[in-house]
Amino acid sequence: MTESEEWHPAGTEVRGLAGWLMVAWAVSIHVLSLRWLRATAWKNRVEAKGELQRLLSEHQALSYEAWVARLGQIKRIEFTCASGPWYQATVEPLWDDAPQGAVRVLVSIDDGGVGAYHPLTESLLIQPPARRHE
Repeated sequence: MTESEEWHPAGTEVRGLAGWLMVAWAVSIHVLSLRWLRATAWKNRVEAKGELQRLLSEHQALSYEAWVARLGQIKRIEFTCASGPWYQATVEPLWDDAPQGAVRVLVSIDDGGVGAYHPLTESLLIQPPARRHE
């Protein structure tokens, strides 16, 4: 499995102008060719669910403090599975209730096709460590 991942500040463009121009060109060709009418929803939804569970278990091992340090950032991961499909995933930590409370970590995955419009999504709830009463 090849994998690339990087943390970016939330709201920061990950693609440059050339990347967005390529996306616009690809979308226009796709719409004009009417291929989207014949597009399947997912290449392999079962495999994607397995990869989502793998990502959840990997990220669940991080400490509360590590997640607090990543608040306001988004991690984008692109990888190819052994069976061939390419996937993209997003990991984003947010405060669940209030600052200094629990952190909700949203993890989503899609195959870059029609699945990008309705990604598979799960979340982790990371509780703060118990405070000592003195």
